[in-house]
This record gives sequence, structure tokens and C-alpha cells, in this order.
Amino acid sequence: MKALYIAAIDQFNPLDFGVYNKIEGQINAFKKLDVDISWVLIRGGDLWYNNQLLYRNISRPVHINFFRVIIKHLDQLIQKYDFVYIRYARGNIFYYLLLKRLKERGIRVITEIPTFPYDSEFDNNPKQLLYRTIDGYITKRMHKYVYRIATTNNYNFIFNIPTIKIKNAVNLEKIKLRKGEIKKNTYNLIGVANLAKWHGYDRIIRGLKEYYDSNLDKVDVNFFIVGEGNEKQNLLELVKNLNLEDRVKFLGAQTGGELDNLFNNANIGVSSLALNRAGGGHDPIKTKEFIARGMPVVLGYEDKLIDMNLSYVIRFDDDESPININYLVNKVREINSTPMEIRSYALSNLVWEKQMLKVINSL
Repeated sequence: MKALYIAAIDQFNPLDFGVYNKIEGQINAFKKLDVDISWVLIRGGDLWYNNQLLYRNISRPVHINFFRVIIKHLDQLIQKYDFVYIRYARGNIFYYLLLKRLKERGIRVITEIPTFPYDSEFDNNPKQLLYRTIDGYITKRMHKYVYRIATTNNYNFIFNIPTIKIKNAVNLEKIKLRKGEIKKNTYNLIGVANLAKWHGYDRIIRGLKEYYDSNLDKVDVNFFIVGEGNEKQNLLELVKNLNLEDRVKFLGAQTGGELDNLFNNANIGVSSLALNRAGGGHDPIKTKEFIARGMPVVLGYEDKLIDMNLSYVIRFDDDESPININYLVNKVREINSTPMEIRSYALSNLVWEKQMLKVINSL
């Protein structure tokens, strides 16, 4: 089976690091499932086809001009593929034209919609309202050209197109096991994300304020925030207003060995704690990545791919209340699993091959 993966993301943009890791995991999973797969994405603003530079300097808006360039080079890109897998990036005329051209060539298209519904991702400024209008026009017509929609929610149909229900998973080859046992005297929480309001990191910060203002016997608890994004300034201001600069550290985007070292120094992963702010449809991948690292994880939702009764999966209600840090610390103290035992669960249950096999089976 031969396939092409198309994603309008930039491998070298810090804001896309997390998304790229997911895409790389999916592509590697297809390869392990004996799919001869090629890919098209952006590296440092340039469009690449496999390891071949195809076009320099994709101009803004990237999600439009990316597909414009693909249309321009269509004969070079489109071979005798059994299917094309496209990560959805808002409807635009060039994306729509690509769907039509693929249909004309008898190639089945599977579009992945990472979150649905996604109306909350559009702002209310005139440009975003225009994008929303165009997106609405195209999504009403996609069913004529798209074979299936891959989605992490439970919808049977989206835009009148049958769905393939996948869950976000991990590529263990790219995720190192955290070194060292779980410390029981200092608790270093770590959050790694393209910072957005639905991650709910403010709940941890407000929880730390209550913890350190209380009369409880305390151990040291710190929070390390890795990443950039729209929510960063709000979090910085909150930390300053609560006088928690010595407990909450902003480390920017990190990759490779630097990120591995941060995980080795941390002993609790912070996943999404406020999905209620996103309007639903999200399936955070970070929860699985923390488990793959061999770490306990705190989250504010029920993950459909994970056994929520595991001692190292600590769930809080999806609301606006501060996280009870004392409760969290006590729950982590009760954990007897080693990092390797936690990682073994990911190996058995959370790898991308199991999810991409659903795509293959649908074909």
C-alpha cells in the first residue's frame, strides 16, 4: 500500500514541536504497518517533499499558501497513491481544489480533524470571521471528495463523512525513559505544551498559592512550564501577582537532550486541566507522553485510551478550582510503580501502530 501524508505545520517552529512529534509518530506507525508512505510538510518556512526541497518561503497565511504550492506542484507530488492522509488546517480554496483533484485521480482521501468541534479556535476579528465563513462553505461540500475523517472523538459522522475513531498515542522510539526513581521529598511538576487556556496551568499556580499560604506541613513543590503560546503572558502575570516567581519557572520551548534533562529533574507530569474552556473534542497527547516517560500524570478529564484506575493517573474535576496540591502530593506518595513499569503500560496500550491500523482497516 502506498500513501502520502500532508500537513501544513513547520517542523522547526517551536509552536509546532508537539504537533510534529505526533505526525512523525503516525508516519513511523504507517511504515511499521508496511505502508510505503511519503510526506509533505514545512521546514523553516520551506516546503519539503520527503527530503527534497520543493519550494522556498511559504508566505502567510501559511495554511492557505501551503496548499496553493501543492496544487502548483501536483504532478510532481501525486503518484499512484492508494490514499492521501491530510491533517486538517481550516478550509480554504486550495485545500478544496486539492480534494477535487485527488478525487479525479481516483485517490481516496482521509482527513484528520485533531479537534472537533473547533469553532472556539476562531477569534472574532474580521479576518478570522472570513476564514470561518470560507471554512463553513467548504465543509458543507467535503463529503463529495473525502473518503473518511479520522477523529479522536466519538462522532460517527462529521460533515456527512463517516469517521475513523482514533486516539492520540505515542512514538516510544522518540520518548526516553525518565531516569531515576520518583522522589518523595521534593515534587517538581512539569508542563510541556503550546501554551493555551485549556491546559489549565493557572489551576496549578493558584493551587500552589493556597498550598504555601496554608498551615499544612509542607514539602517543596515547584512547577516548570516548558513551551510558548498565547497563554504565556497571562500565566506570567498570574505568577507575578501571586508572588510565586521562586516556585514557577518558565523555560521556553525545549527539545532533545535539554528536554530530557528537565524530565529527569521532574517527577509529576501536568496534562490538560481545563478542557471545558476548549468546547470539547480534545484528546491530549501529553498524558500518554508522560506515561511513556515513566512518570505519574495529573489531568482534568477522562482519557478514553488509559485505565483511569491506575495509581499514577491522578484526575481532578474539569472545573475552575485551584488544584489541591496537598492531595496531589499524597497521591504521588502512594505510587509504588517504577518508571519502567509505568512505561511498560504505554508500550502495551498507547502506541501509534494500534491507532493507524484502524485507518488501514478502513481502506
